[in-house]
Amino acid sequence: MTPSINNAPQHAEAKATRFIDIVAAYGKDRKMTQRSIAVELGCSPSTLSLVGSGARKLSDAMATKLSLLFGGSPDNWKDIHRQTQSGSKHPVAYFRAILNEYSTLEDLPGARVRRLRREHILEFMQASPNSGLQRETLSIDGFAEERLRVTSYDTAFGSFFSEDTGKDEEINGTFVIPAGRSILMTTKEAVTMPMWMEADVHPATSLARKHLIVSGGPIIDPGFDDFLVASVFNPTRDPIEVNSNDTFLTLRFWLHELDR
Repeated sequence: MTPSINNAPQHAEAKATRFIDIVAAYGKDRKMTQRSIAVELGCSPSTLSLVGSGARKLSDAMATKLSLLFGGSPDNWKDIHRQTQSGSKHPVAYFRAILNEYSTLEDLPGARVRRLRREHILEFMQASPNSGLQRETLSIDGFAEERLRVTSYDTAFGSFFSEDTGKDEEINGTFVIPAGRSILMTTKEAVTMPMWMEADVHPATSLARKHLIVSGGPIIDPGFDDFLVASVFNPTRDPIEVNSNDTFLTLRFWLHELDR
């Protein structure tokens, strides 16, 4: 479930993101050119280019105007300008997530992270090709909005490994876990993680109420792209039923700020 970062899918090195790329992405949403953006900000196109390339500091006044024009707080615009002055490894989608105020900012050793909430996860799932969120971003294949909670997503049972056939077999409807047996089970959904996001993985509390014990990795690493797998053990003397629509693993997503 949690492959080493060294085993994550390798992609061609992306072009470093500059501040002007982020401004241009918001302008594209509104069908604005760099010149028309500069007019709205009360500066010349050359001044906007200098600020956008990192050659000139982003003033408090321009940060405020960017906030009024495109949203996001002035402080976030200034912080993003600092992060992109020499170019950033993060894609534009990452900085749009910051500007969209994706949940609360929390300090952890070595990084700052933002926990995604329902509305933010839903925005990733509904991203249009022109939104700046479509590429290098979070994807859940098999996503169902009704499984989305306030700060998490509930995956469903998808398949189990059959020792009889040596293959994964799809679960349709009810599945029985025999007494004293451990079954390797897979989520219905496949998850693709960008390199600037990770997720916590928690067994559904409903499985604990059935006395089932779920064992699997506690996180999904950046760059992960696959179905999630966990072992489900029935320690009782009786068979226990689960349904393909039951919640299997609950995911909570975290967005990193690593460029500070």
